[in-house]
Formats: sequence, C-alpha cells, structure tokens
Amino acid sequence: MNIERFKNAPYDVIFEEWKTTHPDDPSSIELFKEAYEIFQYKLPNIGVKNDTQHFAANTLYWTNCPTIDNPYQTIWAYRSTAFFLFTGYPPSCINKTGNYFGVVRPVSIASNTVYFTTDVQKFRGVNLMMYGPFDSGDAAVIVIENAEFLIRIGLTLYTPLGLSRLSAITSDISEIKSNLATQSSIMASLKTNIASLEAQLGTITNSLNILGACITVLAVTFVIVIIRE
Repeated sequence: MNIERFKNAPYDVIFEEWKTTHPDDPSSIELFKEAYEIFQYKLPNIGVKNDTQHFAANTLYWTNCPTIDNPYQTIWAYRSTAFFLFTGYPPSCINKTGNYFGVVRPVSIASNTVYFTTDVQKFRGVNLMMYGPFDSGDAAVIVIENAEFLIRIGLTLYTPLGLSRLSAITSDISEIKSNLATQSSIMASLKTNIASLEAQLGTITNSLNILGACITVLAVTFVIVIIRE
C-alpha cells in the first residue's frame, strides 16, 4: 500500500512489478528491499513520536492472541490486516507447514473421528488446519463442525463403513427375530385355542355318547313294552 502517495520513478517501477509478484517468489523479497531503500532515503513519512498503546485480550475463552512473544499481528481493529486475526495467514506468507497460522482460536476445539465413505479432496477446517486428501474407508480426527457438515452431505460417518453396514444387518436381524417372536406367540395362542376346542369337542362327544345310550335304552324298553302287549 502506498498510503503516503509517494511518487518516485524508480520506486514506482519496483512497486508496480512487486504488485504482480507472487509472495512465494524469491524476487518478491528483493523487490521489497529495493523499494524500502528508496523509501527510507526519501523519507516521505517521518515519524514524530513513538508511544505505547495497550489493548486488552480475553484469554479465558480465546488463545493465540498476539503478544510480545508472539507478535504475528497487531491487535488494532482498524488496521487493514485485522481480519487476519480471525482467518489466519496463508502458509505461503512465512511458514511452509501447509497450515494457516497466526489466528485467534477458542481455548478448546472439540474433535471427533470420522470415517470417509468416498474420496474427499484436501480441505481447510474451521480450526485453520488442512486435512486430506482422503480415500474411501480412511479415518481421521477432525473438528466437530467439519465432521457434522461432512456427515450431513453424506461424505463421512461416525462409525466405520463396515460396522455401519453390519449395524444395519444387525438391525434387520433384530427385526426378523422380533417378527419371529410375534409369530411364535401367535402360534402358541393358536395351540391353546385348539387344545380348548379339542376339550370342548371331547365333552360334546361324551354327551352325545350318553345321549345315544339313553336313546338305545328307551328304544329297547319301548320294543319290550309293545311285545308284552
């Protein structure tokens, strides 16, 4: 940024080239040094005082705030780079770890293990850590927010893919067992009803036998009476 609106032909040439140079390009640092030498020599900006400013930071719920031991960024909210306090600096700026750095984070970030059901490309988590890429069947510990999102869109599960299928099979078997138990209960009830009907039928049969015997006796008696007459 040329906030001083400094105009100098050699400086302008360097500045224009620097604007189009990638931060990872080694020439970016050399261009900065050349421009800074001209800037310091011409002194378009002369500081007239040097004072101390104090800013309070809540360290009960947040961590990695800029300090004298970790001065990755000023905490001034009105600076154009203040948003880096929340988004972090890209790895290409200083470090080469592949992770964003220099960001205010919650004191603790809950994580959980997820199992990928399909191939997933490399992504950046809400904790600014880079994850992946992953193949189907891989497991990884990632922050809860990302885990829940990936589960919602069907890319991961909280249980291994095999166990998930096994759980579904187990659930089906349990349902079949329940149905069999119900059918067995119905069969037992039918058996009880049949036994009851058999008992009733036996009683009716006995009654009919007695009635038949009575009719036979009456018939014989009737015949004898007729013969005597």
